[in-house]
Amino acid sequence: MEKSAKIIRISMASLFVGSLLTATLASGASVWIEGESAFKSNMQQNPWLKGENPKILSANDTFAGLMNAADLPNPCFILYKVQIPEDGSYQFWMRQSYKGHMGKTRVRFLQLGPDGKPAKTPGAEEGWTELDLDSPVFDQKPNGSNRTIEWVKYEAFKLTKGDYILDMQVTGPNPGHTEANPPIWMMIDVIHLTTEPFTPIGALKPGEKPSAQPAGKTDYY
Repeated sequence: MEKSAKIIRISMASLFVGSLLTATLASGASVWIEGESAFKSNMQQNPWLKGENPKILSANDTFAGLMNAADLPNPCFILYKVQIPEDGSYQFWMRQSYKGHMGKTRVRFLQLGPDGKPAKTPGAEEGWTELDLDSPVFDQKPNGSNRTIEWVKYEAFKLTKGDYILDMQVTGPNPGHTEANPPIWMMIDVIHLTTEPFTPIGALKPGEKPSAQPAGKTDYY
């Protein structure tokens, strides 16, 4: 009897430890950044790039940068404030305009100190990651003549808990454009940083479900 009790206690302890491990593995963090929430940028915007249907945009708005390469400032920057909730490896997703027109872009995360300023001032060429313009595209949708919106899965970034500035620089035209003065599109609807698997569905945030469509009329007999 005593031996059986020990086995039961060990089994229960194993189940408890197993449940803790499962909970840890299943946990994750997600940061949803609206494109139009950039607090500072010197890239000229053009409302044409927002498309013809604001309802398919997250929060019905977007950052809509559109310039010719010859007019691009040096550096051309877009800055966001980001709060990372926990340490982890965060996949960088972006809902954006057609990737084939997107300019060469690099990003870096500058951690902020208690005064709200970067804890360390980086050098001009320090800490950058070039976004891979061959990254996979998901959930592409039309949004007016010659315009689409799509999710792109870029690199993952190891970040520690805290406040950051996400520094984005557009450094030149898309390598696929060989004309003398090509346009550079930089429409950013959402930047989504996540430690969890993510299946993009339009502007839905993780955990949200599409709203049910109302039933159609039945008086067509």
